[in-house]
Amino acid sequence: TAQVVVSESTFDNKQDALATMMKLVAEENDKLNGDIEYAANLMSDWFKQNGQDIDVEVSKRQLEEKPFYGVEDMKTREFGADFKNTLVEFYVSSGQLEEDLKDTVCGNVRNDILEKAGLN
Repeated sequence: TAQVVVSESTFDNKQDALATMMKLVAEENDKLNGDIEYAANLMSDWFKQNGQDIDVEVSKRQLEEKPFYGVEDMKTREFGADFKNTLVEFYVSSGQLEEDLKDTVCGNVRNDILEKAGLN
């Protein structure tokens, strides 16, 4: 999971549940990374259920090149950098986000929950 988006109400009122969820996601990601065959089949099935036919071998290559974020990955990763430096800039350059709102959007990229979960 690279990004999780929640409402302000959820962020303010359900931090313990969000921290537990993120810890479980990281732990399960480690398990998926440990069994590429299983993960590739899940990934291919998910794509097929959502209208795209992705071969299991393609899924394996994708997972080997870009594994899921596990516990240690989450602890060492610079959170929000990809989103702020790539997507937000793309949104501004493509006219989907006004330049003067960039700081507001970037300010909403937070890792409080990850800290609470012991993942940052």
